[in-house]
Amino acid sequence: TVYQVYTTPVRATTIYALEPVFAAIFAISLLGERIGMMELAGGAVILAGVLLSELWEHVIRRRAAAA
Repeated sequence: TVYQVYTTPVRATTIYALEPVFAAIFAISLLGERIGMMELAGGAVILAGVLLSELWEHVIRRRAAAA
């Protein structure tokens, strides 16, 4: 959070949205966790929702600025 001041809101949100992905990767690789298809699908839906909501707003602002 220290460096959040130096980046854009979209980048910060993207980094925060990827936190569960990295947590899952570390859980699988370090702890030997087993993640099933339901967990993967649920995580993908949540991640897609967060990224879509943030990036969609960014795309709309860019289009409005270009027009």
